Amino acid sequence: MSVGRVSPPYMWIFSARTDYLRLTISTLHFTISYAIGAAASTRVSNELGAGNPEAVRVAIYASMFLAITEESIMTQN
Repeated sequence: MSVGRVSPPYMWIFSARTDYLRLTISTLHFTISYAIGAAASTRVSNELGAGNPEAVRVAIYASMFLAITEESIMTQN
């Protein structure tokens, strides 16, 4: 007979739900960041190919604004 406290058998359900929620939020965070980077890369490449340096500058500023905004929203406690 073991001595000590044994947790109820249903406690693993709460732990699994919490882990799943953390994994989902983490995946969402990286997916949004990846999408912003891919879209910015495509837009900058297209504008460079078209010879529009001002549009490249706007694209870079817009992508940086989106990345900083997403980061500040996702890191709030």
